[in-house]
Amino acid sequence: MYSLTVMDAPNPCLAHVQMREDGSVNIQTSATDIGQGSNTVLSMMAAEFFTIPVEKVSIVSGDSSATPYDFGTLSSRVTFTGGRAVLKACEMVRDVLYEAAAFQLHSKTDHLYMEDGFVIDKYDPGKRFPLAACAGIATFVLRKLPIGIGEFYPFNVPVDENGQGIPADTYYYHSTVAEVEVDTETRVVDVKKMYASVDCGKALNPEAVIGQNERGALQAYGWAIGEDVYPYMR
Repeated sequence: MYSLTVMDAPNPCLAHVQMREDGSVNIQTSATDIGQGSNTVLSMMAAEFFTIPVEKVSIVSGDSSATPYDFGTLSSRVTFTGGRAVLKACEMVRDVLYEAAAFQLHSKTDHLYMEDGFVIDKYDPGKRFPLAACAGIATFVLRKLPIGIGEFYPFNVPVDENGQGIPADTYYYHSTVAEVEVDTETRVVDVKKMYASVDCGKALNPEAVIGQNERGALQAYGWAIGEDVYPYMR
């Protein structure tokens, strides 16, 4: 079992999202992509929310002098924590776009939904308006910028002196089995096979999940095989 947030810590994330007048979306976050693919998955989440191609989403990340606060890239937390912040920011942008679409279509905001880059009236599907045009109307007619600010604090209750509490908001479950041969004379260990299984819930980017699973198993392999080298030699 492994926590997807930092144990006994607030570890918040803040994100900014903007839709430009050409229908493209920009995300700003200090959550840093160090090769684990967080920029990709956050872009995918915004693209799915707005029903636009992921190629229309750009992201600025990891520059704490210009991007909003994030606790850090650690504990496999960015998809869970940063993703929630991005989605909250997307919701604010959506509300502005719906106001613009309702103004243009003479509809009510609670009648609208997004599909394939359009805002559509669910009670009159013939009424539809491009998201990009909604962004333009919001900016230049309604004078409301389609910008959202989202923050997310994972829930937790710090552990007390009796070890009771809820130290992290969410977990995943991971089991690995290795088949090894050991030469009892030379003490050389030969790993024949490794089997790794993860229950991570919904995989937003399956290829990234597979990569993290395999690389995590190889990292543990390296630790185990090299555990008696300097500075741990006795």
